[in-house]
Amino acid sequence: MILLLLVFDLLSCSYGDKFSVVVPDVVMGQSGSSVVLPCTLSPPLNCKSCEVQWYGPNNKDNLVLLYKDLKVQENTGDPRYRDRVSLIGELEKGTVSLKLEKLTVADRGEYVCYVESYLWYERASVFLNLPVVGSPPLLSLTEAGEQVNVSCASDGWSPKPKFTWRDKEGQELRNSVDQYSTGTLSSIISISTPIFIAALIHISISTPSL
Repeated sequence: MILLLLVFDLLSCSYGDKFSVVVPDVVMGQSGSSVVLPCTLSPPLNCKSCEVQWYGPNNKDNLVLLYKDLKVQENTGDPRYRDRVSLIGELEKGTVSLKLEKLTVADRGEYVCYVESYLWYERASVFLNLPVVGSPPLLSLTEAGEQVNVSCASDGWSPKPKFTWRDKEGQELRNSVDQYSTGTLSSIISISTPIFIAALIHISISTPSL
């Protein structure tokens, strides 16, 4: 009986020959919290005997988690992820999602879910995005003829935010020009927005919803 169960388990991941790996394009997280990067097989095969590898971010050699020989292999992969990652979901139903805890800005990037059976292998990538609130807006004024050039600068936003200028009645001013330059860490955006006005204005900065 034990031998039959073992043979069935070994065949479970190879049954059906081929499969695909399904992940979302983007997952949003928050610094300091935890997030799940979904990854499932289609069709939903039993993948208990498969080998599962998670890589990232942005480096195919950056091993985050390794599931092999029916268990997650301890003390493997990048030490930065040690004690922060786990494999969750029902492997019997083809779910091999990655849970990442205590998120930092450095965790932002592309992660790869790789699944290998005895007869087939497949991979797919998902992007983990962590919104970052930038520095307080810095306003400066310069004369431009009969008007005033009001510039607002703010650094460290991710993803790219949107500036909204309004007059004292709350009406949006649309004659602004946005300028963006890429930061040095995780493609964080630095922004400078000049606008010409001759009245009291208000400004708000927000990141778009993905």
